[in-house]
Amino acid sequence: ARLVEPLLPTYLKMAVRVPNAVNSMGFSAGHVVERRIEFHPSRLHSGLGMELCFLAADSRGHCKAVGSHTVRCVSVDVVRCRYAMQQGESLRTVAGMFETNWLQLYALNPTMSLADRPVGNWTLIEVGHPYTFARGETVHSVMTKFGTGLQHLMLLNADLSRQTESHWTERLPVGAEMPQGYQICIMPNSCGTNV
Repeated sequence: ARLVEPLLPTYLKMAVRVPNAVNSMGFSAGHVVERRIEFHPSRLHSGLGMELCFLAADSRGHCKAVGSHTVRCVSVDVVRCRYAMQQGESLRTVAGMFETNWLQLYALNPTMSLADRPVGNWTLIEVGHPYTFARGETVHSVMTKFGTGLQHLMLLNADLSRQTESHWTERLPVGAEMPQGYQICIMPNSCGTNV
């Protein structure tokens, strides 16, 4: 079974209504409306840097020619190797999303309770280890060292998986030496490593 989640860009449209309050001159009385908007990255956002923009505009009432809008953008960098569990999820259910088993996740999160015990909303867990490339290392040598495959590496690093397997750009050249200091998220396969 393939888990399908929406990819960016995602557009959010929200309407805010204020009470009809018109002053004696026929103009709307000033109203301040506040809204809190939360962005909860999915597992498909791990390692992504993105810009989220919000546009605020009023309906302009009877004066359609008058009025404007405001746009504000914020930069968001999603941390690698972490996942925010949702209400009712457990290590066992999350393990399937990351193509591993609950023991691997428990090893990364030893303070967690039993594998089947559901957690509260937004409980942060580790789903891999940050790994920094040393001089002379290639993607292939790191995959061999940690016993992992290309698909699993792409699953844990959303910014890299947006590129095709057969022709990754200079960002992650499969056969070439990686830039020293480049960081990825990796989950070693304890049964298949060559360390």
